[in-house]
Amino acid sequence: MAHEIKVLFGDDESLIFLRKIDQSDLYGSKKRLPLDDVGRECKRAELNEDGSLLLLPGMTGQGYYDDGGRRVSAKQLEARPSTRGEAQLLIEVGPRDLLDHRIEAVYQISTTTLDPTLRRALEEGRIFQMPFSLRGGHRLDVALLLCNDAGAFVLVGRPTHPRWCTLAEIPLSDAPPFDDTLDLEVP
Repeated sequence: MAHEIKVLFGDDESLIFLRKIDQSDLYGSKKRLPLDDVGRECKRAELNEDGSLLLLPGMTGQGYYDDGGRRVSAKQLEARPSTRGEAQLLIEVGPRDLLDHRIEAVYQISTTTLDPTLRRALEEGRIFQMPFSLRGGHRLDVALLLCNDAGAFVLVGRPTHPRWCTLAEIPLSDAPPFDDTLDLEVP
């Protein structure tokens, strides 16, 4: 199913038709059923962004969790409107900005309705971003527009803020002190 969004590049507005690209479009699909040691099907779960909570299927459908791990019901959240109805201003970003996002969806776009100036900018390798919420909801994602030899694409995701450490740094401040009395030599 194709979706359409409006973008504003300079003074020119473009209508973009999006077609979602799924992994099965690229590689085909097979269904794998992970089983535990007694043959029961395993359930999918994921960690929240900081890794402190294990989220099982259905947990976020009934509510959300704040940074402190407290449950917040969906009724307490204020929904954002969809960004589809209004033209979103494109802001040019660099490749590093693209890499600082956790991409959750990829859409191929038709360049036929793009403003010629925007199409040229994308073909030159420039990258643009804008706020994105296809259906509205409780979170506003980021859409990144770019082009390569395979076509023009919109990558939808959320910014990440990785903490980089040097070799001299200890990543966990509350880590136990190093015990060098352990002997690993075979007698």
